[in-house]
Amino acid sequence: MGEAIARNLPAKTGRTFEQWVELTRREGLSSRRERIAWLKTEHGLGTVTATFIAADAGRAQHRGHVRRPDALLDAMYGGDKAPLRPISDELAKAARKLGRDVELTVGRHTSESADAGSSE
Repeated sequence: MGEAIARNLPAKTGRTFEQWVELTRREGLSSRRERIAWLKTEHGLGTVTATFIAADAGRAQHRGHVRRPDALLDAMYGGDKAPLRPISDELAKAARKLGRDVELTVGRHTSESADAGSSE
């Protein structure tokens, strides 16, 4: 369904999916719900379309916050969690063997991440 939305957006709105994501990201809204509401009220998009765009814009914002993934991993697996780091490293190594289409990312858990699975 997401592919159909992206394919039809230019004809319906004059903007591509990527342009909507960038526009939404630049608005700087912190939560997925805020982004959806903004897309619906300010731009008249439907709920499903707004949800797809808001989710992608949230991922784009989140990726931009982790400038030094190794430092974040060091912080995440410091202290009492240090014994878990080798497990994480082995999982990452196994994931890299799955193919070039697999992307490994490092991030923090945020309320945005928790929101992603909820329905509205």
